[in-house]
Amino acid sequence: MNTEKNLLYRFIVGYQSQDSFQDFANSYLLTIAPSITWKLGDRTDLNFYYEYNKFFANPPENPTTYFSNGRKLPRNIYLGYPGSAFVDTITEKLGYTFKHQFSDNWQIRNNFSVVSSKVRDENTFPGDLVGDRFIDIGANDRDYATDNYFGQVDLLGKFNT
Repeated sequence: MNTEKNLLYRFIVGYQSQDSFQDFANSYLLTIAPSITWKLGDRTDLNFYYEYNKFFANPPENPTTYFSNGRKLPRNIYLGYPGSAFVDTITEKLGYTFKHQFSDNWQIRNNFSVVSSKVRDENTFPGDLVGDRFIDIGANDRDYATDNYFGQVDLLGKFNT
């Protein structure tokens, strides 16, 4: 980013989309991850990073439903309620890593990060077949968030004992 080449950047973007073997089931994942590294000297680096992930899915159902004659339903049959079963998750990670070499044999590393997730989850799930013609369907609806904090300090050295 500068003529001294001690301020570096990286920018990563990824996208993945997929369909399923079941009707109505699909998903996608979007990732954006920029980072900046500041080389404070020959032996010292400081890296700041951020990561954004958006995951959305209409997940496949896992039927374990059997007809009265013991035959299992075909694998591609979607037993949920289309449009009412999804997972929508946004996860953000923010942090830094610091590394300093005191000598060729000793160094210190420090990192800290915060991971924050917000989840919206609606789910329908199949129950038992009733008279080989109808199926009981259950449902749930969840909306929650989590925050996690991580920190670590390492002192690494090479010596004889």
